[in-house]
Amino acid sequence: MPKETNNHLIVMPLMRSNANESYILPLGILYISSAMKKAGLNVETLNLNHHTNPMATLQKTIIKKKIDVVLSGGMSPQYSEIKQIFNIAKKTNNKIISICGGGIIAGDPIPAMLALEVDYGVIGEGEETTVELCQYINAAKNFTEVNGIIFKNKNDFEITKSRRAIKKIDEIPWPDYDGFNFKEFLEVSNIGTNGLNCNRAGMIITSRSCPFACTFCFHTSGRTYRQRSMDEVFKEIDLLTSKYNVGFLYISDELFSQSIDRVDEFCRRIKAYNIPWNASFRVDGINDQVLQLLKNANCASIGIGVESADPSVLKSMNKRVTIEQIENALEKIHSAQIPVVGNFIFGDIAETSQTANNTIEWWKKNQRYGLFMKMIKVYPGTGLYKYALKNNIIKNPVTFLKEGCPPINVSKMSNKEMGELVTKITLLPLQENAKIHNATLLSINNGKCDLQGNCQYCNQKNTWQSVSLFSLNYVTCHNCKEKLATTVPKSIINSIDTHLDKLIANGNKIALWGMADYSMEFLTTSNSVKNNEDIYLIDLSTDKQLMHINNKKVYAPSVINQKNIDTIIVLVPVFYSTIKSNIESSYPNIKIISIIDLFN
Repeated sequence: MPKETNNHLIVMPLMRSNANESYILPLGILYISSAMKKAGLNVETLNLNHHTNPMATLQKTIIKKKIDVVLSGGMSPQYSEIKQIFNIAKKTNNKIISICGGGIIAGDPIPAMLALEVDYGVIGEGEETTVELCQYINAAKNFTEVNGIIFKNKNDFEITKSRRAIKKIDEIPWPDYDGFNFKEFLEVSNIGTNGLNCNRAGMIITSRSCPFACTFCFHTSGRTYRQRSMDEVFKEIDLLTSKYNVGFLYISDELFSQSIDRVDEFCRRIKAYNIPWNASFRVDGINDQVLQLLKNANCASIGIGVESADPSVLKSMNKRVTIEQIENALEKIHSAQIPVVGNFIFGDIAETSQTANNTIEWWKKNQRYGLFMKMIKVYPGTGLYKYALKNNIIKNPVTFLKEGCPPINVSKMSNKEMGELVTKITLLPLQENAKIHNATLLSINNGKCDLQGNCQYCNQKNTWQSVSLFSLNYVTCHNCKEKLATTVPKSIINSIDTHLDKLIANGNKIALWGMADYSMEFLTTSNSVKNNEDIYLIDLSTDKQLMHINNKKVYAPSVINQKNIDTIIVLVPVFYSTIKSNIESSYPNIKIISIIDLFN
């Protein structure tokens, strides 16, 4: 017989490698916590990102607080971190009830349940469903009456009736900021993209979902687009600025708005706060009137969906925009001197060597926009994922999830052509991007650097503060407002080389993990990488395993055992915790270090 009232623990997964590293706060878990507390449930919260020994803290909290139900969740690529939470919970008390939510469940519920081995999964928007499920468990009622959940029924899984989207989202309680170390989060929070380098960056959601259906997107909160009232939004902004002294506002909406009236009202009201902010728009929602409103309201950057410069690929992606609209929007944003954040993503179903080259040639001619080039990711729940399952490209969805949703080839290109494309878009930014000239390191603190150097466009000397190296990042010239790719100063490369040489001298065999474009400058100029036979390059992506960098082949992780590698340096700090969890699950005795630790 269950207790009259269970004790619930909501756990935020690890999202960073050390206590001083910035990370993006996922507001979904904070919303769930507020909803549960409002409903009168006994709720404890734990943000693992603010503890030096997170798993030991989780175990102690379960015991000390006499926890009966552990809840967590997130996106599909966070599988390892989420799984670890539930493993520790069950290990601490095998009678604990486990509940998981977020995109990892909603994307493809049954494979996720098989991989995570939890008791219940919450499908889609979680506030009402989670509260109702916990209430039913407390009261020992028939939880099959709860809409929007999945659970194991004997040797199979049962999915209950879908839950309707919450229409009146103004009535959802605000995120539980205090429950998840928000003040501590703001101490390290930093928006580094496009040279903004704004500290104390807080997040807010003003709408849910998106009315469009691009093939590479998955909407965890369903397909119904809903917007909060501006009065409710600004009440929360008042809280963020007055109580927490937020210095930058990151609007986390998938699509901020396509209504000029809504943009106008937000801009008129946010202007009085004198706070920089950014938001995401579609290219067909950009015009002179919108840009004037944004510029006058201290908008610091605009995120837009670009994705491809080939019409056939845009059509295949269901983007519902044209090249002409993309070019028009980018030109107008650039003329307004507002930094833009956008990506080209290669590898769609319709992608060929020719369509990819069309985009690359466009990118070369339009360097001033500072757009990133990346390979497309196939995540559970997306149109691409369903295509990959149907065509047996993903042979085992459970294994695919457990491996962190690695890159796969769903395009019309051969694997050889794909490998050539990956090599090209990885190395091209290093060769083509406008850069900081004469980059000098002024200071460094917890992986954030103060840099000085000259603009490639106007030769003006600039000083940039709190720049994150080994990340997707640009800085902006303070004089001409053009974007420049961050450069790793030679002194830092020398420092990393010194540490690598010491490890080699001590008999270590080293692997550098993560062949990202922003690690190419180091990989192609490092003398240690070039000259040491005991340094290997590793990437989980089969595409990148076709690459050769600095005369070294890129291997699959299996090389770890083949070459008796004992130390791994992770070159992508933003994904350090995910990569670390994946490595430890297969190679438990290996030493794992972030590249930041080698130059801190």
